[in-house]
Amino acid sequence: MPVDMCGSFELTSKDIDRQISFVTPGNYVLGSRYQKNDKFYFEVCYVGRADQDLNKKLKKHIGHYDRFMYSTAATAEEAFIKQCRNYHDFMDKLDNIFHPVKPFTANWQCPFCDRMPVLIFMASWLEKTMINKPNNSLVK
Repeated sequence: MPVDMCGSFELTSKDIDRQISFVTPGNYVLGSRYQKNDKFYFEVCYVGRADQDLNKKLKKHIGHYDRFMYSTAATAEEAFIKQCRNYHDFMDKLDNIFHPVKPFTANWQCPFCDRMPVLIFMASWLEKTMINKPNNSLVK
């Protein structure tokens, strides 16, 4: 399944800065590259988004994954919808254990399922409290 993103690039501060040199909302996938029959492929392991600063958000994942792909978005809502699409396309293979979450004050809905907003908010809170802790099961 295509993700309609630029990349893949090494998940390093240098490559992130080289690719995303301005503040923008956007989407990303994290994973690794592998070769099969002289062709390179990207294995998607995590889908994410940044409602404001894609560069800053990607840097939080350095050391957890090898590579990233990205796309910019015009708005945070556009980024949310694309993250939902990527989540549903790859959810059986992802390290993400929770459905993408909208900002608390936003009135957006996932166009691909009918998950209850309260459950999504609770899942978001759990994931945010665990994402920066070492040796957790949410982030490789």
